[in-house]
Amino acid sequence: MGFERPGQRIALVTGASRGLGAEVAFELAVRRVHVVAVARTSGALEALDDRIRNVGGTATLVPLDLADHEGLQRLSDEIRARFGRLDILVHAAADSLPFTPIRDIDPEGFLRLWRINVDTARAMIASFEPLLAQSGGRAGFVCDPNVVGAYRSAYAATQNALRTIIEAWKSECPAVDIVLVDPPPMATALRKRGFPGENPDSLANPAEIAVNLVQDLLVRTSGSS
Repeated sequence: MGFERPGQRIALVTGASRGLGAEVAFELAVRRVHVVAVARTSGALEALDDRIRNVGGTATLVPLDLADHEGLQRLSDEIRARFGRLDILVHAAADSLPFTPIRDIDPEGFLRLWRINVDTARAMIASFEPLLAQSGGRAGFVCDPNVVGAYRSAYAATQNALRTIIEAWKSECPAVDIVLVDPPPMATALRKRGFPGENPDSLANPAEIAVNLVQDLLVRTSGSS
C-alpha cells in the first residue's frame, strides 16, 4: 500500500478491480493522484497496486462489497481522518443478471442488483457529498447507455434509475461538479456476460476511455499534483 504525498489530490474509484474502474484508477495514479481503490476482491486490487507501483504511483486498497452501505460511511470517515479531503470520485462499479425474459428474472437477484446499481449510488452520495463539496471536487458516475432491447429489463431498469438519481443530484448540489459518464460498448467482463459471442475487437478499449475521462476530471478539479 502506498502513501500519499503532501498536496496530492485524492480520488476514490469503485469497481477498481477490472474493466473501466481499474483503468481509471491506474490512469489517475499515472497522473500522480493518490487513488483509494475499492473493489470486492483483494487479489485483483493487489494486481492493480502492482501496476500503480510500477509507474511510481500510490494507492490505498479497500476490499469492500458495495452492498455494505455502512461500510461506505466508514470509508468516508476514514478518508476524512487520513486525508482531510476528497477531490475526485469515480463510481464505475456495476453488476448485471443474465439476460432473460422478465417472467424468469430471479427476484432475489433483482433486489441485489437494484441495491448494487441504484441504492449504492444513493449511499455514496450520502457518504461522500460533504467531502467532495468541501474540496470543490468532481464526481463521475458511469451509466451504461447501451441497454435497450428485449431480455435486458433488469439491468436496463437499474441503469435508467441511476441516471435519474445522478441528474437530480446535479440539480441539488452545485458545490460538486457532477457528470454522467456514458461510455461506448467496451471489452469488459460485464459486457461479455451479456454478449458472450461478441467480438471484443469490435468494442472500445477501457484503457483508452479511461485516458480521456481522467484528463477531463483533472482539468476541472482544483488542487496540485
